[in-house]
Amino acid sequence: MTSKQDLRRRFRSLRNQRDDRALGSAIHALLLQTNPDLYLGLYWALPGETDLRPLLPALPHHRLALPCSDGRHHQGHGEGQLTYHPWDRGPLQMDGCGIPAPLNQPALAADQLQLLLVPALAVDDHGVRLGYGGGYYD
Repeated sequence: MTSKQDLRRRFRSLRNQRDDRALGSAIHALLLQTNPDLYLGLYWALPGETDLRPLLPALPHHRLALPCSDGRHHQGHGEGQLTYHPWDRGPLQMDGCGIPAPLNQPALAADQLQLLLVPALAVDDHGVRLGYGGGYYD
């Protein structure tokens, strides 16, 4: 069986050969069909994943949300909690995992989020994301 490290190395190499402009156009077309009254959840990309920040200027009327972690899982203290919070494109603070997040906003309920855009290095045939967070952010 191939290790996750080997898979990450293989897919990172493939990603480095790809041009994200076509993907950006496809995501943009999808977002034009979404309801701007509900929240669109975004993740910050890690190296080798598709960076979604170039889409932000095309979404001036969409309500955006970012994940916030309490860091408990990251620090080895149990399950931890991941919530989404509204983001008005203003300054962010580091969450419990050291990732920029809108900590000064209340957590959203699941039914307030209509779509999550989660960058990934790869996704297998079963929809399992190959990322870097040990399954925490998944």
